[in-house]
This record gives sequence, C-alpha cells and structure tokens, in this order.
Amino acid sequence: MKILKVTPSRWKLKGFTSKYLLKKAMKTVLPVEVSQRKKKGFGVPIAKWVKGPLKELFSDMLDPSRIRREGLLDADFVSFLLQGHLRNQRHNRKQLWTLLVWELRSDRYHPTL
Repeated sequence: MKILKVTPSRWKLKGFTSKYLLKKAMKTVLPVEVSQRKKKGFGVPIAKWVKGPLKELFSDMLDPSRIRREGLLDADFVSFLLQGHLRNQRHNRKQLWTLLVWELRSDRYHPTL
C-alpha cells in the first residue's frame, strides 16, 4: 500500500500568493517579471482551428444534412453560425465548439442518430 504525501496548504499558499513554494523554489531560475506576474489564462485557438486544421471536421460534423437527419438542432442556424465564422462575419467559436463536441459525443454514444 502506497502512502500519498500531501504538501501542507501553508506551503502552497501564503497570504494571497498562490504557488508560494513553487515560486520560492524557482526564484533564482525565473526572471522576476515571470515569477511575479499576475495569473494568466490559457487561450485555446478554436477560432483558428475552425478555419484551419479542423475545418473539414467542423464541416463534416455540422453538415446541414447530418443535422437534419438527427432532428435535434436547427440545421439552418448551425449552418449560419459556421458560414458566418468561416467568412469572418461573426466570431462563433464558442458556439461552434459546443456544437462540434455535441456531435462527436452523439456519434460515440448514439451512433444511430
């Protein structure tokens, strides 16, 4: 039986400084502007993927005939979202990503739809 050692919270957080121990350990390795900068989010380039490497996947999975056959979503609206994004008329990356994941999930768990 393995015993999991957990780092005490007091080493992870000091006041409002998160990752305190990591920052202290890396103090001599990282530049000050990196170790003391505010927290940054991690952006996923979905908008570029829709127009680039995943364009074919989006087009196949969100094809109007496929959407109509399933009968769960409005095929015209899905097409409107995709075409608007591809033509640089609208930024629909979040909606398109959600729709793609929905369709991929449907394919996996409900292949008869």
